[in-house]
Amino acid sequence: MKKLPKLVLGLVALLAVGGCWLVDDISFGDPPELFLDLGPPRPPHISKVEITNGDGMTVMSGSPDRNGELEARPDLTDLDGTLTIKSTWSNGNVTTHTVTHMPDRPISLTYNRDLRRFDVTERQIPSSSTDEDAPDGRGD
Repeated sequence: MKKLPKLVLGLVALLAVGGCWLVDDISFGDPPELFLDLGPPRPPHISKVEITNGDGMTVMSGSPDRNGELEARPDLTDLDGTLTIKSTWSNGNVTTHTVTHMPDRPISLTYNRDLRRFDVTERQIPSSSTDEDAPDGRGD
């Protein structure tokens, strides 16, 4: 009977340590370069998305999660200033939108149901120590 409390205590400790390992696996780092927000699904809703850049390269593809969100981590150089968004809707319809943005920048796309279009939000690139070397952004 004395072994049971030790066993329970050991299992609790093991679960606590295991929980720490799980938290370590969650990425709290940089936000994705391309973030899509469709909002909570309501009929009809976008069930699949494929986004290509100006060169025709796929930079995002997939189904949004239950919150209507999808993210991708393409190279910033692949975000060339033009994105074509092919949306497959839950009712079978397919729509295509083209948006422009500042090249080589992380962006968020939000679908505006009222206007039936995607709005682009350009995000700042996280600063690094090399930014101090060329404060005016011009070469010599």
